[in-house]
Amino acid sequence: RMAGLSGYFALCELAKQVENDWPSTQAALFALQQSIIHANDLVITSTCDPSSQSEVHAALRSFVDSLPASPPSITEAWGARLPLENEAILVPTQVNYVGKGTNLFTEAGYDYNGSAAVVTGYLGKTHLWNAVRVSGGAYGAFCSFDPFTGAFAQYSYRDPNLSNTVKAYDGSAGVLRSVQL
Repeated sequence: RMAGLSGYFALCELAKQVENDWPSTQAALFALQQSIIHANDLVITSTCDPSSQSEVHAALRSFVDSLPASPPSITEAWGARLPLENEAILVPTQVNYVGKGTNLFTEAGYDYNGSAAVVTGYLGKTHLWNAVRVSGGAYGAFCSFDPFTGAFAQYSYRDPNLSNTVKAYDGSAGVLRSVQL
């Protein structure tokens, strides 16, 4: 319910709740705020000239004092996980945003060592640029890797050639296997 199509539907539900029952929506949002923002885990930095320092620090102290000292106790663990399912949003258009990805940590056993930065740069500036942008007619193509989560994804935008773009994504591993560095 936090991303993708299910996230969109959750936002639609929230919009209806705001329209029909603002007091309970406001109470739920306030409870969420109280559980996230509190003085115990707060880190504040400020940059100011020496003549403003005491005024800025007083304002910050007032802000910190207005926060709850600690979060309320949580009686149950939140075990929410995004569903492992494919999603697509179909729209009647001749150009698309096309993406495909995987988790390199869990699906490929990759241990981050920096090589993914080289791979994403190489694929984005060579294979994806040539196959998706130049030959396929997309406005742009690139790939990304998140070293914290292992998420690797290839993207294109304003792309008129969805099926060939997905084939190009599928061919990226072969391109990497054949490259001579």
